[in-house]
Amino acid sequence: PASDEMVVRVAALLNRELERLAVDPSKRSWFKLFKQVDADGSGLISFDEFKHMVRKDLKLSPGRLSAKELREVWLVLDDDGGGHVSAGEFGKFMA
Repeated sequence: PASDEMVVRVAALLNRELERLAVDPSKRSWFKLFKQVDADGSGLISFDEFKHMVRKDLKLSPGRLSAKELREVWLVLDDDGGGHVSAGEFGKFMA
């Protein structure tokens, strides 16, 4: 799993990209982003959905956030190993 430092760094990076893409603060919301990625509306996202969010929605290339870093951060988010992260867990990460 990722170190605490890496988790903080990646959360900051994702927040910066969200701000860059949604300049209007009223449209900038990690929860809206989460709901957009949660295609089935289950309130949970899988690693594949998380990866899609990072690569496609936030447009972060592997040069800015490696596949290894992405996986390591996921392992921290999915701390119970269940394969999914809830909106609440994602929100704590993005806060």
